[in-house]
Amino acid sequence: MSPEPASAGNRLPGLYLTVVIGAESFGVPLGRIEEVVGLKQVTPVLQPPDYAAGFVTLCGRVIPVADLRANFGVRAALTAATRLVVVGFERDSQPRELLALVVDRVGSAVTFTDADIEPASVYGPGVDTGFLLGVGKAGRRRQPLLNLDGLFDRDHAAVGLTTPDA
Repeated sequence: MSPEPASAGNRLPGLYLTVVIGAESFGVPLGRIEEVVGLKQVTPVLQPPDYAAGFVTLCGRVIPVADLRANFGVRAALTAATRLVVVGFERDSQPRELLALVVDRVGSAVTFTDADIEPASVYGPGVDTGFLLGVGKAGRRRQPLLNLDGLFDRDHAAVGLTTPDA
């Protein structure tokens, strides 16, 4: 089962990997990450959603690629620091599905305790926070914690990220 967004009674303490998209850093739950690799050759798909970059082959597995930068409206060039963060999605009793996320760079891992995480509602009314689990506090810094299930439909076929037949 996937984590729910943080609320007063539902905090999500744990370890998060910092990923940078444009000028903003976000936390990705470390338990969802399968691996982090340098940018690989991406095979494009026909008529994808804006954020769907195509597919990569990693260790013999074909994995759909979503560009988080495009998802957040960031138009940045690919650099040597650009990374693919491969995350897993659980679907009922199905095997774990993988999705590679394009990010500008990867930072350090940060541990947030229950007391360190505020609800995403701190951004105020009218702000769409469905893609956030909450906001982690580290000193004076605030780091949005990504809700991967809120960002992407777990049924990749519904968003055009189906794996081609082998």
